[in-house]
Amino acid sequence: MTACTTPQPARYKVGHDRTERPEAAAQHSLLQQVLERQVNPPLDGPIRLLEAPLPPYPPALRRAKVEGEVRVRFQVLPDGTVGPAMVQGEPPPALANLALESLRQWRFAPMSRHGVPVAQWFEQPFKFQLAPAAPRLVPAAAP
Repeated sequence: MTACTTPQPARYKVGHDRTERPEAAAQHSLLQQVLERQVNPPLDGPIRLLEAPLPPYPPALRRAKVEGEVRVRFQVLPDGTVGPAMVQGEPPPALANLALESLRQWRFAPMSRHGVPVAQWFEQPFKFQLAPAAPRLVPAAAP
């Protein structure tokens, strides 16, 4: 198990990834830093998050004003793919499914410790929140 400490919540526009907007590259970097803080003992090199598409926020859920936090504990396998992923708590099921579907598309550069490929557990909390101008997905700070 790894300790989890995160800075202030980062705000991500729902449905955008780092390839669609310049601001998304900075958001991607912040997410990578948040994940890096969860690694203990240290890896041979920094975590490299290659792909991290964010879940969409379907219009039907927005109209229904479905909001909530989805906290997912997941393992990155030695090849950089996401393995087991478990939703923590009882968030709205529709939001939990969206977060899991998106998370399974995330890709990391392979990780190693002392030259040996390793799997690594992480926790990523997401907060689906409607805002007046546009809905936002906010990875929430961990306790």
